[in-house]
Amino acid sequence: MERDVTKDEFLDMIQNGQRYFHKICVEVGIYHGVDFSRITFDECFFSVDFAGSNFENSTLMNSNFKTCDFSNCILKMQSWLAIHSMVQNSKGRL
Repeated sequence: MERDVTKDEFLDMIQNGQRYFHKICVEVGIYHGVDFSRITFDECFFSVDFAGSNFENSTLMNSNFKTCDFSNCILKMQSWLAIHSMVQNSKGRL
């Protein structure tokens, strides 16, 4: 079961250096320009605005990025599978 996380909780986790997220659900938030580099998202659910954020060397495993905005993001992922996952589960706004 996914754990609901608020926008503020999620930002606090990132700012406090958490690099691994498992089964969290974030459905509200604007995360423009946030550094998500070297973070692993495992079985997570997002429906937020990530425009301009950095996902360099991140890993996205079995996660759902429903209607997320990835405009102007850095998407140099650990693997192409991660990018495939993002495209399939978003509205394709990369």
